[in-house]
Amino acid sequence: MNGTFTGVTGTTFTTSSLNDGDQVYAIAVQGSCTSLPSNTITVDVDPSPVVVISADRTTVCAGELITFNAVTYNAGAFPTFQWQVNSGSGWTNIPGATGSTYTSSTLNNGDVIRCLVTPSGTGCVGTFASNPITITVNPIPTVTITASATAICEGQTVTFTATPTNAGPTPTLSLIHI
Repeated sequence: MNGTFTGVTGTTFTTSSLNDGDQVYAIAVQGSCTSLPSNTITVDVDPSPVVVISADRTTVCAGELITFNAVTYNAGAFPTFQWQVNSGSGWTNIPGATGSTYTSSTLNNGDVIRCLVTPSGTGCVGTFASNPITITVNPIPTVTITASATAICEGQTVTFTATPTNAGPTPTLSLIHI
């Protein structure tokens, strides 16, 4: 930032508008007397860390594995990771999910996953959140069958009726003779 900060008085100045390499110094003014410039501080502004996550799929059947991967930018050589889930009541840490990859088979329909990254070896302090990914978990369908009779004479007709659960409004059913 080149120029003078306007409206600055007192001994403390806080800003978030500096650019990499900007130099800041102070002068003191008392009446018509002005001090020599103070020591100069050159500011090193690092780019903000970014974490982007992806999933091998976003729709699964209950119990199926889903794998998430996190890629970081500007987070240093050894950033730390913490995966989180939001099941509708806020973000919570997933115990033990502290690597750049997270795999689960226990997610619920509508769960939202994100990854927090804490950079290392940069001037950036704090934790940075990834993009969120919403997961659709479909229930595994079940089916039962009934028969109009289980003991018949040769040539008699028997009717089998399949009753699906969690199979949607127009399921595809197969009756298999073994």
